[in-house]
Amino acid sequence: MPQPSAPIPRLDCARGRRFDITFAHGLAAGESAELAAAIAGRRVIAVGTPTVDGHFGAGLRRLLDAHADANCYTVVRLSERRKQLSVVERLCKLAAEFRLDRRGVFLALGGGLCSDVLS
Repeated sequence: MPQPSAPIPRLDCARGRRFDITFAHGLAAGESAELAAAIAGRRVIAVGTPTVDGHFGAGLRRLLDAHADANCYTVVRLSERRKQLSVVERLCKLAAEFRLDRRGVFLALGGGLCSDVLS
C-alpha cells in the first residue's frame, strides 16, 4: 500500500546544521524505495543494534548491496552504560578505514541509543 506524501522531517542541530530524517518502509523485505533513493551511488556505513539486526538485517544488507556504491554493516551492542566515547571512537575509526567521504551516509538503525552515538 503506498504511503501518503508528507513533508520530510528535519532535525535542527547546533551551528545551524540540519539533517533530513527518512522513514524507510519495507526494510525487512529489502524493498525500501525511500532508503534506496537516499543511498543510491553513495558509500554507506550502517550501524545497528542486535535487536534491529535480527528484524531487519538480512533485508537491509540486500538493499545496501543493490543500491549503495559501497557499504559496511556493523552491529553494536548498546546500553546507557555502554554509550561511551570509546564506541564513538571505534565508529570514527571505521569511517576512516572505510574512506567515508562527505557524500557518505552514516545510517543509524536502532532508536535513541544507536543514533546518540552517531550524532
